[in-house]
Amino acid sequence: MLDLSRYIQWLKNDGVLVMPTETVYGLAASIESEPAILKIFEIKQRPLSNPLIVHIESVNDFSKYAQTVPDEVYQLATVFCPGPISFVLPAVPALSPLLLGGQTTVALRIPQHPIALQLIRELGTPIAAPSANRYKGLSATTANAVALAMPELKDRIIDGGRCAAGVESTIVGFE
Repeated sequence: MLDLSRYIQWLKNDGVLVMPTETVYGLAASIESEPAILKIFEIKQRPLSNPLIVHIESVNDFSKYAQTVPDEVYQLATVFCPGPISFVLPAVPALSPLLLGGQTTVALRIPQHPIALQLIRELGTPIAAPSANRYKGLSATTANAVALAMPELKDRIIDGGRCAAGVESTIVGFE
């Protein structure tokens, strides 16, 4: 297990960092920090109307952040989670509207990368983490690629090696 304490402190202090997942590297912020969520949009140059994926620790978290969770979600999660699949579900009212991009739904995903899961567990709250690239740019699959594309984040990148999948997660909608 890595010592992620300085990264956890950044997240707790409204910071944004770059974390590895099995799909691509992501710009990470605590879902409880609206200033950090706004920073993600600014860094990516992403429209506020484009919702963010929320990375959770386990299937038990679905019901914490979604108003309803169909049985099919749990059936799919049994096979594909943790892994590169995001479930779009009706969001609980407590979630920041910034995460939802003006929608009433939230995309929830359980990452398979051990560093991403450790960050979520140690932070104690889910992490919003869209791909670590400028809006509509190529998604980075290595820490070096992120550093080249976003040099302002160079000291906030957790190098977890090359991402196994290399493409974003599959999104499955339930409303």
